[in-house]
Amino acid sequence: MINAAYCSSCGFGANEVLSECPRCGKKTKERFCPQCGYDFAGTTDAGGGHNSTVTVVHTSAYAEAARMTAEQRAEGARIAAEHKEKKTKTTWVIVLLIFLAPIGIPLMWLWMKDWHKTLKIVLSAVCGVFFLWAMIGSAMDNKNPAEATGPARQAETVTTADAEKEQAIAEAAEALEKAQADFDEKNFLAALKSAEEANALHASDEADSLIRECKDELLKRMSGLIRKEVDDMEGITWIYPKNENGIIQHNNRTTAYAYLGTSEGSAPWVRLCIGFHSGDWIFMEKIKFLSKQPDGDKTYEFSVSYDDRSTKVDGGIFEWIDKNMDLSSRSKLRDVVAKGQKTDVRFTGDDYHKDATLTDAQQKNLRLLLVYYDLLADTKNESYSDWVSEFAPD
Repeated sequence: MINAAYCSSCGFGANEVLSECPRCGKKTKERFCPQCGYDFAGTTDAGGGHNSTVTVVHTSAYAEAARMTAEQRAEGARIAAEHKEKKTKTTWVIVLLIFLAPIGIPLMWLWMKDWHKTLKIVLSAVCGVFFLWAMIGSAMDNKNPAEATGPARQAETVTTADAEKEQAIAEAAEALEKAQADFDEKNFLAALKSAEEANALHASDEADSLIRECKDELLKRMSGLIRKEVDDMEGITWIYPKNENGIIQHNNRTTAYAYLGTSEGSAPWVRLCIGFHSGDWIFMEKIKFLSKQPDGDKTYEFSVSYDDRSTKVDGGIFEWIDKNMDLSSRSKLRDVVAKGQKTDVRFTGDDYHKDATLTDAQQKNLRLLLVYYDLLADTKNESYSDWVSEFAPD
């Protein structure tokens, strides 16, 4: 068997193998031996002789090429074209899912048959939500152009803010000038309102100083309505309504009043004393204030623990509490003791309750001490000017 360059059956060859002539021994790449005329591919030589002893085989590369049919080559071309088309469709689907989900999502379901159903559901939800979010954000930007960013818009915003600040400063200066004029005329309440307005527009040390002076003058005007008790041992000064002696031993009477405590180096504080005299025990666990007002019912309710409750038996039964009041408690108490409105109180125990109505004098005393506290404590966020006019009018 000779590894020749040509097939003995079909004559296929590429002259890549140097063959040795079996007749004369000459080596050549040609089909016919140049020395004796031997035909490497045929069954006869160049002189007409029969090559009966020679069988020629292909090399592996050319044998494979020979076995390929036209149908196989066509099938390969088709598969390559389909692969290219699928790659193009996949690229378009991904791009559209990111930038134009309403088109990308249906194309994904139409073209991407080999993608897992769960993956397509997740991509549909995520890309759809992202697209909606982008559209809503764009609509909001168009609706509120003042919120848009960018150098031009930022510059415009800064310019507007500066203009508003300058206007606020100018208005504050005008309000402060009016406040000083009212103070000089001894219209301290009017001066206080104008000074606080100026401070709200533009805070300043000058406004703070004038506010404190106004409050001190108003406290002097109210001095005839309060009484003070000094505890030298504890370094505390207690401030009470002048006509309230704190004694609750009056038959069938309800006591309700507030009082203040002040101490050097400490902010003042407010306490509420409320209780009743009765012939029976209530063992109160809850106290509720109710005031029916034109703009709706106002209530103030709190629980009474065993340790907070005080009792006494002396010609009758006395139950009362003496509790500290925080900002929330003071605000609620203000609501239920408004001037000109009736205020009811209920003391509730396990099995029984006792109802009472605060007198006008009791309500007034509660308002007095709350206002006095606001002026003394230098509070800024609680509305009290209307009540100040009740006790220290200009």
